[in-house]
Amino acid sequence: MKRLAFLLLPAILATACSTSRGSEASPGLTAAAETITATDVRARIGFLASDALRGRDTPSPGLDTAAHWIADELASFGLEPGAAEGWMQRYPYPATALDAGEATLRIAAGATHMFMYGEDFWAEPGSQAEPAGMVYVGSELLEDAEVRDRVVLIRLEASLEQGRDGWRLDRQARRRASATLDRAAGSGAAAVVFVLDSVFTDDAVELLAASAERPSRVLGGPEARSVPPAFYLRWQPALRIFRMAGLDGATILSRPARRPVPLPGVTATTAAPRVAVDDARPPNVVGVLRGSDPVLRDRYVVVTAHMDHVGVGPPDETGDSIYNGADDDASGTAVLVEVAEALAGMETRPRRSVLFVAVSGEEK
Repeated sequence: MKRLAFLLLPAILATACSTSRGSEASPGLTAAAETITATDVRARIGFLASDALRGRDTPSPGLDTAAHWIADELASFGLEPGAAEGWMQRYPYPATALDAGEATLRIAAGATHMFMYGEDFWAEPGSQAEPAGMVYVGSELLEDAEVRDRVVLIRLEASLEQGRDGWRLDRQARRRASATLDRAAGSGAAAVVFVLDSVFTDDAVELLAASAERPSRVLGGPEARSVPPAFYLRWQPALRIFRMAGLDGATILSRPARRPVPLPGVTATTAAPRVAVDDARPPNVVGVLRGSDPVLRDRYVVVTAHMDHVGVGPPDETGDSIYNGADDDASGTAVLVEVAEALAGMETRPRRSVLFVAVSGEEK
């Protein structure tokens, strides 16, 4: 750890203490580095990565405990709070969930058919829309496609994978779906119905529907990303929609779509409302070591590390379910605190101010 101190402190001091004539080595550098010991660093990592903090998930009581501990440490060294309202800079990261009981995908074309949530489809919540006509666009929604106020049918090639919170679509499919929803929002689409390959059985849809009902978080809240509701529909139920329009869905879905295919006479009523679960505002911790130069102290060098980890999850083979995060990133946070203590203890502080920022949410 002493070697780490000698690598890190000169880099900070070279920036914080330099003048227009170049950098000047601080006579107190060696003494400052000597205050950082393996024993101190190990103790700080041991606290942050202890089971008591339960993996410091964002948000969680363990994360708040870590944040207050860091703030207390910085205050004890003589640093000043650097956030607008003190030591903590809090940001909105609320949880919402799909109201699965109200999730609706109803198709009318003379006759009306109601698809069943958890059997035929699962959904992701989004802005609500009035009944609308439908159009099939192939496997990609082009930016110039005319889909305003329509429900978009789009084929999504995907496979299943196991995540920490259950079954989900593979990463590439999730990325394509997210990009499609952003594009659909920009084009004014009423909703998006992703048509899945036939490998998605009703059992798979049941598993994915259960996962879709779990609460999720969006930085800034749902209003920060306003997208249409998304429906993930099995292959055979999707063919029924084409039949209701008098079209051969199997043939249409098997060929590249050169242009959008309207579904004449078909109207879709869609709903995927969300409900609020909490209004969490997790913290970042911000502390300032004021510089010694009356002019340069208004410039800042930033030292930062993330204090969060991933919380509690499935147990390993020993039954341990706490993801302690010693090296990701209790170790970096411990070094941040050690460097703050070392610089604050120097007889002559750096010319520039040093801003210490322990952030949360990195894992999310």
